[in-house]
Amino acid sequence: MVKLLLHAGLHTMNFCHWKTELSSCNENSLLPNDESYDILLANLIVLRISFDQIETWLTAIAEKLRDWEEEYEGVIHRIQTLDHAPDAADLERFLAPSIGLAENIRQEFVCAIHQGLISGPITLPAPCHHRFCAECLETWIKTSGSASVKCPTCNAEHAVPPNWQQMWNDRSLDAILKLLSSTETEMNQKIAEFVQNSFRKYNTSVQQKLKINSVEQVFNLKLKDQFDACKRQLRGGNSPVVTLLHGTDRKSALGITATGFRLPTSKHRTQEDGKEGQFKFGLGIYFAHGKKATEYGNNVLILTDCVLGRVREMKASDTDLTVQKMHQSGYDTVYFKNDESGLVNQEWTVYRSEQCLPLCIIDYDIIDESDTNEKRIIDSILQMDVCEPNHALLKQAVRGTDNQCKAALQYIGDVAHILQPFAIIMLRQLLTSIGHTKVHELLKHQNDTIRILFLRALWVTGRHDESSQKFFHSVIDINILIESLNSTYVDIAWRACGVIANLASCVVDIRRLLTFDSVINQLLGLLKRGMQNTDKLCIITVLNLFANITCSEYKSMKEKQQLLISIDPLTDHHDEMIQEAANRFFCNIIGKGTVTPDWTKAGYKDTMMAPDLE
Repeated sequence: MVKLLLHAGLHTMNFCHWKTELSSCNENSLLPNDESYDILLANLIVLRISFDQIETWLTAIAEKLRDWEEEYEGVIHRIQTLDHAPDAADLERFLAPSIGLAENIRQEFVCAIHQGLISGPITLPAPCHHRFCAECLETWIKTSGSASVKCPTCNAEHAVPPNWQQMWNDRSLDAILKLLSSTETEMNQKIAEFVQNSFRKYNTSVQQKLKINSVEQVFNLKLKDQFDACKRQLRGGNSPVVTLLHGTDRKSALGITATGFRLPTSKHRTQEDGKEGQFKFGLGIYFAHGKKATEYGNNVLILTDCVLGRVREMKASDTDLTVQKMHQSGYDTVYFKNDESGLVNQEWTVYRSEQCLPLCIIDYDIIDESDTNEKRIIDSILQMDVCEPNHALLKQAVRGTDNQCKAALQYIGDVAHILQPFAIIMLRQLLTSIGHTKVHELLKHQNDTIRILFLRALWVTGRHDESSQKFFHSVIDINILIESLNSTYVDIAWRACGVIANLASCVVDIRRLLTFDSVINQLLGLLKRGMQNTDKLCIITVLNLFANITCSEYKSMKEKQQLLISIDPLTDHHDEMIQEAANRFFCNIIGKGTVTPDWTKAGYKDTMMAPDLE
């Protein structure tokens, strides 16, 4: 690449000589003096003007490239001689400078909007002549919402012609960038291999494979300066740096590479992004290895260097963590390794954007066991008629890739909020067709989001329907549900509590299993957490479950002094729903499972299902 670019630069400077030679040929009548020659000469003049615009720029770059060529070839040689996929140390040495060019050289070819190598180059007219990707500038123009646009680099204002993509297209730069892109192939193959190995190593599902469509290396000098400063600050410059993956979507990835990562402002994930529940470790930025990272994104990964600082190892979630709380505790990063699933679900959460340096944008697809893009089935589910659901498709999805399974479970849960009778039919038929083994796999799935979505579907589909609760009891091992109360992820634990509360309201047989001290203590832990975080839904769910158990197990529940002490203050709670749920518990103890006439007159029932999850 270096030699080709040098060659291009040298020949640019000789163009005037070519034009002189052609003109002299015309004077000596060596070419016919007709219209074809005039057209040829006119085209060459246009070409000369185009080259003149980049001659000074290209010559300066060529001089820098001469100095860099030897070092660049040395880097390529070291990469080629690696006997393994690049590890964190390799990536720190080879990827951070992106394609191996010096930082001041690479900036000449970087889009100022998304900070990656320019694709489909657009050069704005005078006075600024700044360069951008066509895709990035199109988004920028749409955002401006007017007939003019301000240059993202210098704020110079330009009127936007209807055919701006043709008028501002920089063909000369496009040719040079194609040369640069070809030299990235070797490095991109190494990156793709690194990500593929990461996905395979931490993927336990044979139903899904990772297909990498593209690797786009990025470099943002401002973000690198911030990252280097943070690295010097944390632990006196001796902080470990690891290279990890962050799952996201294309639009967010472009924003991250342009301005850096941003901390979330809410601990709740959004269903619009296909997510459910709360961020496991509060308001942080999440990273993982290949398989886990894909759970948080939409077909895009960002390969990122992360400086960890002081690391706090945790084995249970804490959804209330913030940068302030981490700073007060003297830590910079949370490292989570789940004892239930080992290294598959390990992840890192950092709480400062300067701790992260994006290196590459990786577009990928998940391929299912039939070698088909998983989106085909997902799109079919989203377009499915609620009144005439495709039960075979739902079954195929649940047995397919993680994203297909999530799409099916989320669809059923969403339908349950709108048309519960249709959701009941879907879920009952699905659970019958997949069998007990698969049902229990879903309850113990290594993908936390799948577990949450399955519990959500069970919770909202069976509310107010006793026959559904009895059916769920026939296909679900209650002991596995009880085990879920011990999950290190609190979102799983209290959703399992809701499903059990619904079952216990209708199925008497399971209540005795819930009176063991280990279960009661776990439920009291959930109640305490709900009180600390003023989580009304969690509080009422736990109280309803206690009341449902007490309806028939009032003798053993009456002997649990810590339980009575914990619930007693809630009987006078300022929230009427919490007060009612707590009083129902004591009503069942006093009335020995029978609501007294006074309580009946007040509208109390002996059992109550969990509240609406939404």
